[in-house]
Amino acid sequence: MDFVFTGDRWIGYAYAKLNLVLRVGSLREDGYHNILSLISRISLSDRLTFKVRRSRGPKIKIKLVSRTTKDVNIPERENLIYKAFQWLLDKDSNMIGNRWIEVLLEKDVPPGTGLGVGSADLALFAKFLRGRLRIPEKVIRVMLSELSSDSMGLYLYDGLMVISSRGELAKPLKSYKVDENLIKELQKLLSKHWLLVIFPDFQVPTSEAYKWLDEARAIEGADEGSSPSEGGGLEEWFKKTLEEALKSKKIPLYNDFQEIIVSKYPEVRTLMEDLSVFTDYVILAGSGSSLVALLDNFEDLEMAQRMVRKKYGFETQIASFIT
Repeated sequence: MDFVFTGDRWIGYAYAKLNLVLRVGSLREDGYHNILSLISRISLSDRLTFKVRRSRGPKIKIKLVSRTTKDVNIPERENLIYKAFQWLLDKDSNMIGNRWIEVLLEKDVPPGTGLGVGSADLALFAKFLRGRLRIPEKVIRVMLSELSSDSMGLYLYDGLMVISSRGELAKPLKSYKVDENLIKELQKLLSKHWLLVIFPDFQVPTSEAYKWLDEARAIEGADEGSSPSEGGGLEEWFKKTLEEALKSKKIPLYNDFQEIIVSKYPEVRTLMEDLSVFTDYVILAGSGSSLVALLDNFEDLEMAQRMVRKKYGFETQIASFIT
């Protein structure tokens, strides 16, 4: 169940995601990149409360409450929920009708950290629109594909999923022609690990991360022949990497952005080296800036958390996988 109902309020949780594997293809003619990514939800979330009132016309009010030490002062008009509301009005204001939608967004996950929580907020709002306002499913899907590429998968699926194209195509891992026993092994491995999520004191704009990656590849002369970045080549690499890791009882972790972000932010490299004392599993979240360490021993996790807070002063949160 996505929502808890309290009187006339719909209350739900927008869970963050972690890209276990993230491959980035070349720049497309439309300005996007083809990607292929294996995603799992994690237990960090924002809490959203929706309420609908009668009004003289369509209206929305978003109240943002921060439950993190990070700055989350997002102008209302830049919030994806507001953009979705405006998108619907532009298409057909009758879909909203004479309704005033009140949204209480309690943020536990800072924005701009690569954990996709903004897209998760939008996906939950889409479920509210579908369930409460009866917005047609076809309209919802078009809206999501236009506003936020990776919100589609978060809207459609709860478990392990693979996203592709520019991120708007999604399907469960189990439908990706991956051996069922290997999927069970991955779920088993993930369930044994805690996540130490680290929020550095800087954000990495997604557009900048892609630009840096393109520039680095241009300098290195990387092309589709040296990197399985498109179509079948990337899918073959993905399946092979997944199978090899799981047959060795290892969690597959790979992120094309990691090397370039580390080169831009030396402190990230130092932090990753310090975390390697506690675990072999450290990954950049999406295009950054968060780092995530996976540990199967809670005492080690607590020691790593103390180290990060004492040496770097970064905010941290502890989470688990939702598979």
